[in-house]
Amino acid sequence: MTNKLINRWPLLWAFAMGVSSQVLADGNMPYAASAPAPAGTDLRQVGTPLAPLVVDANANVVSIAKSRADGSPDNNDIQNVPKSVVSNLGRPADPVQTNQTIVIKPGVNTLIPVSIGQTNRIVTPFERPVVQTLSSAETKIMQNVIYISPGDKNPVAVYITEKDDESAAISLTLLPQQIPPIQANLVISAPINAGLSGLHSVDGTTAFTAKAKQFEQAQPYMETIKVIMRSLALGEVPQGYSIGKLLSGSAIPSCHLSGFEFDFKNAQLIKGHDYNAIVATVRNISGQTLQFDEMACTHPLLAATAVWPKNVLEPGERTELYVATRSANNIVRASKRPSLLDN
Repeated sequence: MTNKLINRWPLLWAFAMGVSSQVLADGNMPYAASAPAPAGTDLRQVGTPLAPLVVDANANVVSIAKSRADGSPDNNDIQNVPKSVVSNLGRPADPVQTNQTIVIKPGVNTLIPVSIGQTNRIVTPFERPVVQTLSSAETKIMQNVIYISPGDKNPVAVYITEKDDESAAISLTLLPQQIPPIQANLVISAPINAGLSGLHSVDGTTAFTAKAKQFEQAQPYMETIKVIMRSLALGEVPQGYSIGKLLSGSAIPSCHLSGFEFDFKNAQLIKGHDYNAIVATVRNISGQTLQFDEMACTHPLLAATAVWPKNVLEPGERTELYVATRSANNIVRASKRPSLLDN
């Protein structure tokens, strides 16, 4: 047998070379030739049709259909692909928001997804938070921040209060999940114009504003106002401040500017210790481009006024209006002077 193959080898080589020469000479390739198509060309009009995926219902494979030059199918040159490979090519999961500002109400339980087996950071509005829980999750407190690391998938129920003050409590249920570690910035929501009576701490402040007082008095007046305005523009609430709706009875700024419409119906009131801020909207109702003038708003306790993200508005455009005010409870009153008119 070996001798016969050796004797026929020159004939087989000559036959192969002849076929190869024939192909090179007349250009008849076994499959349709392909060439780069100009940009913008419809691929369905170039060469053979696009090769579709073919799922075999009787086998756990997926093949790619390919056609010969004469249009006849041929799948022999491409290996089959397991179905699991194609079925797993789904849409990627949505990214997890790992830094969240969460508005909560005292006494109302709030659900927060957290990372399982990792350290999560809970930023509280309290100056000296205390945690009450029956969970075995590891908990560590540093200043106003709580670090918590759940070791299993069991929900973690916690109550957070100010040290030596049980008048107000934050109720949370942490839901451990397979997500990255999160930071939750807790912001208190309360009916601001009704006050926070009954929630006063030993130094006369409320448990909600103790951290705000520390922040406000740790820097010069102008720097405090800048930080407050910057936080509002970034969609944040300054640490220790609470947030609520601007309800009837609250002191609304007086704003007047030709060509602009001011809306305080859905305004927010951001309350600190020495300072408050009102967030409203302003719209250009004229038929031309106008620049907003921050001097358009007045208030008996006005500290600063700003707009964001635009101060030049096209017709119909809106922007947010921030009016920072001083707290009326913290104004130092002068000594009484006798009036000359009483004589």
